[in-house]
Amino acid sequence: MDERNTGEERVGAGEGRVAPTGRDARLWRVLLELSRAVVEAKAAAAAAERASESPHSGPKPKPLAPGHLERLVVEFDDAYTTFVEGMVELPSEAQLMSLQAIDRQLSSMVRAQEAELWTGQALRDDVRWRDAQRLAHGVIEAFAWPSLRLVLVAGSSEGGDAASEVSRGAPGRPRSRS
Repeated sequence: MDERNTGEERVGAGEGRVAPTGRDARLWRVLLELSRAVVEAKAAAAAAERASESPHSGPKPKPLAPGHLERLVVEFDDAYTTFVEGMVELPSEAQLMSLQAIDRQLSSMVRAQEAELWTGQALRDDVRWRDAQRLAHGVIEAFAWPSLRLVLVAGSSEGGDAASEVSRGAPGRPRSRS
């Protein structure tokens, strides 16, 4: 079956994990996006530092879109609530504890009412974002969900398939640009 142009999601090869579906998939996607945002902010800061040292180091990093972090946290809250309300069976103790930990972390960040916490600089430098990333990855691990998400994209005019990475949840691993 030719799967090009279907928009079907594929899980990173070799991880031996099955991508979640339904409510689980939404929560998984948000956790991956949250984790990826921290990794990308760190990479952007490193690229900016290199750019300041060498005038020929490439394009400047893309700035964080206004409201992006707030949107991610609101989306997490909605996905988490929907996930919990729709549970058919109780998760394991480790799964439940990991879910509660990321929810507490993000809730405490919202309650802090610190405008500077929702900036690109805070995403790069504030330990609370690194903690949120670590906790998001902890949920992914506790549920044995893949820490990588791929999507099929339209092949070239020669008909070849190409896959493009959209999210990486593993902390500290930069995204592949190949």
